[in-house]
Amino acid sequence: MSLTVQIVDDDPHICQLIGEILNESHHEVIEAGEVASAWQQFQSEQPDLSIVDIGLPGEEDGIDLLRRMRQQDKEYPVLIISGQASPQQAVEAMKLGAYDYLGKPINLEKLQLLVARLLEDVRRRRSLERLKTSLQTEHGFDRLLGRSTVFRQLIEVAQRVAEIPTASVLLTGESGTGKELFARAIHWTSALAHEPFVEINCAAVPETLLEAELFGFEKGAFTDAKQRKPGLLEEASGGTFFLDEVGELSLNLQAKLLRVLEEHSFRRLGGTQLIHVQFRLIVATNADLEELVSQKKFRQDLYYRLNVIHLHLPPLRARVGDIVEIARHFLKDIGRDFGRKNLMLSPEAEQLLLEYDWPGNIRELKNVLQRAVVLSDSNILEDKHLDSSLRLTHPTKQTEPTTTPDIAPTSIPPEGVSLEEVERTLICSALRQTNGNVTAAARLLKMSRERLRYRIRKFGLSVKELSTELREEMHDA
Repeated sequence: MSLTVQIVDDDPHICQLIGEILNESHHEVIEAGEVASAWQQFQSEQPDLSIVDIGLPGEEDGIDLLRRMRQQDKEYPVLIISGQASPQQAVEAMKLGAYDYLGKPINLEKLQLLVARLLEDVRRRRSLERLKTSLQTEHGFDRLLGRSTVFRQLIEVAQRVAEIPTASVLLTGESGTGKELFARAIHWTSALAHEPFVEINCAAVPETLLEAELFGFEKGAFTDAKQRKPGLLEEASGGTFFLDEVGELSLNLQAKLLRVLEEHSFRRLGGTQLIHVQFRLIVATNADLEELVSQKKFRQDLYYRLNVIHLHLPPLRARVGDIVEIARHFLKDIGRDFGRKNLMLSPEAEQLLLEYDWPGNIRELKNVLQRAVVLSDSNILEDKHLDSSLRLTHPTKQTEPTTTPDIAPTSIPPEGVSLEEVERTLICSALRQTNGNVTAAARLLKMSRERLRYRIRKFGLSVKELSTELREEMHDA
């Protein structure tokens, strides 16, 4: 990658000499002879490195130009050259952030070495910035799909939390609601994004091994400890440590974790050296920690320490308006992975997705769509494809026989009957019978509350008006 080097010197011979050396390394060279033109060039051309002579003509000298450059970009590399600078000027230049100082006549070999080193640092820094940008795009909040009010409010809070790298975060919610995605988004959009993101699932590691994974161990700490191994807490220092399924921690490990959070230090298993750490802790669980505290299965003091910022992720059934958007996004990813372009959902399929309860949340939605794509030869997924996938996911829910009272009319009138009108009438009847209690009405109709709420919106019903209507009927009676 060719980089641009700016040479600022009022001596054309010096500019030519340095320029020839840099051109040999295939770098682009731009020149300026005084501060005003050099500063304008710096802003318009955005060079990667400046080589600046202190003794420039005019009211401002090279020190003034260096000060301007470093004020605009604290990381910008500048080499200072001069044949008549005083020791005080050289010291001031280094204090302002100049990388090095070269006297005249210039040692060209040393100049080449310094320029190569500085430009390599520029390449490395830009590579890290590109990686950071890529990771932010891949794991940032933009990847969290949903436009429902409850979800957008949650993201707004999480974005504010990301700006406070010292705040611990407790993520709760059912399995499959995206707690890990939120943890990564908080990390990759925070000031800690260039530091490690270390994670462990407490439920996936046996208790006997979990302590060694968290704290590390010294050689000989136990039978299989052949050599020293740093723990995950140590590796996370300076960054973010994500502890998933924290409710599975034993009381013994809870006490040790609490000590780490209070003292910011610990010792490896079998070790005597105190290891100091500083990290943001994000924990997640689908358990009710307050209930575990009441059962003496989770330490109350640790719970209070973790519950600084509490974000509760809603289940998918509480985000009905987001289901189709998420499904369409998943279909793009699935189509790319399976080599199937332009995968779409039919209107009937979208309706089926809206009516399903999604006990497995977003993870289940993705699995259902993957299975439906495999089972379908068409790029348009119909409700029949999804219906079979949902039966495979929860067969008992779909196939168990149920006894339903005979509430349908014994015959259909010659002019026909609207099935939607029958459904609307039944919903109104259930809401009147329960005095507008949606939960109780849903129980009567053998459907979830969210599914009933969807139908209430679909038919434009007013629960308040129905309950008022019932009270008026009772008053008239």
